[in-house]
Amino acid sequence: MKYTVLVAEDRRTLREGMLQALTHEGFAAVGAANGQEALEYFESGGSASLIVLDLQMPVMDGWTFRQAQATRPRIAGIPTIILSGLDVTHADALGVPTATLQKPVDLQTFIAAVRTVCDGLDGNGKTRSRR
Repeated sequence: MKYTVLVAEDRRTLREGMLQALTHEGFAAVGAANGQEALEYFESGGSASLIVLDLQMPVMDGWTFRQAQATRPRIAGIPTIILSGLDVTHADALGVPTATLQKPVDLQTFIAAVRTVCDGLDGNGKTRSRR
């Protein structure tokens, strides 16, 4: 199964580098420059198996996006990796993200984190339940 990863990151060069690396590794990759663009993508019918979310972005930051995500049943359960230059040790305040990565992050670490999350998804793109 080809997983779709939405990358919400305001720094264009970083976003494009992550999208290119994901595509090279066999993922479908979609970019958004901020949380508002990410929400608009989903509201227009777009889907994703995983969201990679920067916290500091203009227009709509990662915290605001996570609040909006939680209120939308169709996207509330999408696993989310927080990627930030901020201290991410308190990222659990964002509604238990799936993983956190501290910027700067090398692409191998980034891809490994994405693979780990996607390896934990079932055939429908949902997180497998743990028994």
